[in-house]
Amino acid sequence: MKTRRIGIFGFLLLVLMSTITSAAFVAQHSSQVLAAACTTPPTDYGQVSNISVAIDTAATYRIWSRMAAADSSNNTYLLEIDGNTCFNVGGSSVPVYAGGSTTRFAANSTNWIATTATGSAVSLNLSVGTHTIKLIGNAPNVVIDRLIVTSDMACTPTGTGDNCVIPADSTAPTLSSIAAGSVTSNGAIISWTTNELSDTQVVYGTTSGYGLSSTLAPTQVTSHSVTLNGLTGSTTYHYAVKSRDAAGNLATSTDKTFTTLAQTYIAADINQDGRVNILDISLMINKWNQTTSLGRNDINSSGKVDALDLSLLIAHYGE
Repeated sequence: MKTRRIGIFGFLLLVLMSTITSAAFVAQHSSQVLAAACTTPPTDYGQVSNISVAIDTAATYRIWSRMAAADSSNNTYLLEIDGNTCFNVGGSSVPVYAGGSTTRFAANSTNWIATTATGSAVSLNLSVGTHTIKLIGNAPNVVIDRLIVTSDMACTPTGTGDNCVIPADSTAPTLSSIAAGSVTSNGAIISWTTNELSDTQVVYGTTSGYGLSSTLAPTQVTSHSVTLNGLTGSTTYHYAVKSRDAAGNLATSTDKTFTTLAQTYIAADINQDGRVNILDISLMINKWNQTTSLGRNDINSSGKVDALDLSLLIAHYGE
């Protein structure tokens, strides 16, 4: 997963002499954990809700909390993910700050905690998309000011955690499963997938120079589909798919082709221009009551152009 700094919440919440602060989130590419929402403690020690993190690569993620406690007995908090997973984060490894201290994170390198009170890792599998995080106080005077959600299991944060921040994303999405389907005489559906969230567009034409393109669909998705219309029957079309991720990295596929089906016409379309109209009536009138060289004017193949042929044409008029 690519790394991005999601936001800073410069937020200090004091409830019943407890402190939960939520600040800088860094997202990168059990135990005392419950497969259910956290149970809110009977005493309100404060909480921070509606924090979200965008995941663009499905993987196992570790969640680090920069935290400190006022004493060695009250040193945990509840971390809820998507309303269905609960970690009791902290325990004996949480540094204790001096009473009345204004610098609770002086240790910095040792304030980062990614284990529960029983010593299990605070980690879980996250799918692509947005996930919701809630911090719930379950002990007085516990302080949390930063979280890092990372798929890099080798990095242990120090300081403000910037050592776990990967350089800016410069990798384009990976394109796969590219295909042309539902091909007709005048259309086709182009589909493909990407390994990360990205936008959607197709360039196409009767040569590898293309010349035409679909309207850019800016929504960031991993499953892509574009419907092409207005194509010509029995024609080979070249196309390439394009997807750009949130960081602006563009991936373009190699040249691919598909061939449209032969155009079919209804019998009443005498001039085969794709529509039954006044031009077809005019052609029929020119052969009215004739019995030779009738061509397509003899719709019912009776050997004569007459009222029966006209009635069949009128039945399809405008199609």
